[in-house]
Amino acid sequence: MIIRPEQPRPQPTANRTVKVKDLASVSGVNANSLTGYGLVAGLPGTGDSSGALSSPMVVNLLGNLGLTIPPGGGLNNKNLAVVAVTADLPPVAASGDPIDVRVSSLGDAKSLVGGTLLLSILKGADGKVYASAQGPVASAAPTNKLNGTAPAVAGLIPGGGIVATAVEATALKRNKLTWRLFNPDYATAAKMAAALSAKNWPAVATGPGTVEVWMVTQDPVAALAEMGEVSLEPAGSARVVCDARTGTVVAGSDVRLLPGTVSQRGVTVEIGPGGASLRGLVESLRQGGASPEDIVAVIQALSEAGSLRGEVVVR
Repeated sequence: MIIRPEQPRPQPTANRTVKVKDLASVSGVNANSLTGYGLVAGLPGTGDSSGALSSPMVVNLLGNLGLTIPPGGGLNNKNLAVVAVTADLPPVAASGDPIDVRVSSLGDAKSLVGGTLLLSILKGADGKVYASAQGPVASAAPTNKLNGTAPAVAGLIPGGGIVATAVEATALKRNKLTWRLFNPDYATAAKMAAALSAKNWPAVATGPGTVEVWMVTQDPVAALAEMGEVSLEPAGSARVVCDARTGTVVAGSDVRLLPGTVSQRGVTVEIGPGGASLRGLVESLRQGGASPEDIVAVIQALSEAGSLRGEVVVR
């Protein structure tokens, strides 16, 4: 099979302006994960079985929560379930602020919906207590036995957590902030530094993924809000991500192929003097009946031959 993708027609330049807050986040100003364990009570017969509640791990957890299971079990009505409790603590939070809480079954409960989480303590990675949680459990996703969806062994408690210890981002107290790009790129980092400097925020790119900004105000929250709204046009990234199982190819619209010819798995691709777009090639391969494996193999061959300039990632 011979594939000759057509040279794409010139397209009008699109507005690719993006805000700083959509390209990067401030180092040290991020949410923290909290974890704890608890009991969901009042379940309508969908809780843990006596056997699950008698397992060594669960018995130990229940002991830490102040509940002792008698030898041989003793809880057979399945109205109780042992759960892991998790939450995300915002980078800045005051004592008493509400946060959303997630619960996940640790035993063989069929569903947590309809139960109530009893008071649980949530700790951070440093072992300190940062919040407490309790309240009625709502389903994390709707269930429907007719379409085969899984039972609700995970649930949500919106606003069910209460911050116990105030949290402040230490990065906001420094005279210099560091923005970290989600997708490191030297050109984009340089453009971001220039855009911030043009808005009177002295900035310099210190690497492909970091931009340092000197604070010129005593109001860091307002400064972050203003910096986040600064717009720039990020540099194009010739990165192609392929799914070998489905043949899905994800790439920027500006990824083009240079002239050349490659043969792979019985498929010959000829790129004319005017070049071609990767999108046009993939469409031509699919129309020609190429399998997902063939599409990925051709893209890899083009990359090795130098016709496709950029990083090729196969998943």
